[in-house]
Amino acid sequence: ENGDVVVNGRIVKELGFHIAKKFHRLGFATEASKEILNNIFIHNKEDDIYCYQSKDNIPSRKTALKLGFEFLEEYVYEDVIHSVYIYKNPNKWLLKLKH
Repeated sequence: ENGDVVVNGRIVKELGFHIAKKFHRLGFATEASKEILNNIFIHNKEDDIYCYQSKDNIPSRKTALKLGFEFLEEYVYEDVIHSVYIYKNPNKWLLKLKH
């Protein structure tokens, strides 16, 4: 309703891929997303990042998997099956050691 992404009852941070068709399959979404993920984990040390797309959106699924996202779950929204993926913060274990 307000644009928040909710997974398992909690608001989460989301990364989405959208690029003009003429730039598909050139690696721009992957390279830009790598930089975004690196910066997110430098400045935000606790949260994991999520992405979702319709199950039939194979290019976005491939991009998510190439980036290291892992499949989490599926849900139906407006009669379309969507897949949710999670990118686990690689620094989480360091945070637990510091506490």
